[in-house]
Amino acid sequence: MNPFYDKLFLTLKLNGYATKLYNHHQREKFMFRLLFLMPIILCLIWYFFLKQNKIPIKQGKKGFIYILVFSAMVLGFFILMMQVTHTA
Repeated sequence: MNPFYDKLFLTLKLNGYATKLYNHHQREKFMFRLLFLMPIILCLIWYFFLKQNKIPIKQGKKGFIYILVFSAMVLGFFILMMQVTHTA
């Protein structure tokens, strides 16, 4: 485990179960906020792949579209799961 998780479980021992749940939701919110980086990173990787193989950006346009559609589907799935489990 990393120090971040160790600190969370230490607060569990000190303050009880409610604190663990609060920290768990805080961690989930933090990870959800980082989810916007996924399409940016994937598009950068695709861009560098195209440049490395000397493929014009116009020809690789479909790859960018696939990345954005996939990222939107992942985001939609997580939003749906948050609604189903009533996590906010």
